Amino acid sequence: ASGKGIVFHAIGDIADLSIYGFGVANNGGGTDGQEYTFPVQTMAAGENLWVIRDAVAYATYFGDEWTNINYIVDEAPSQNGDDAIELYC
Repeated sequence: ASGKGIVFHAIGDIADLSIYGFGVANNGGGTDGQEYTFPVQTMAAGENLWVIRDAVAYATYFGDEWTNINYIVDEAPSQNGDDAIELYC
């Protein structure tokens, strides 16, 4: 459970990321709607943002490379890897 996460990639500059959020359609059961709203922050085109559960688990796995990754720690990524991720604006 600690290694779960979702990566978002900006295809354009985003002045306020908080207008976006996501939801997870678990186990083919359809949408539960928006379950997470991003914080107020900017994101430049080409940047990636990870939403993860456990920063220590990721730092251990990725090692020194993890210091170059933008991430948010939250319990939101409640998925098992084969669920649909829904992006909301």
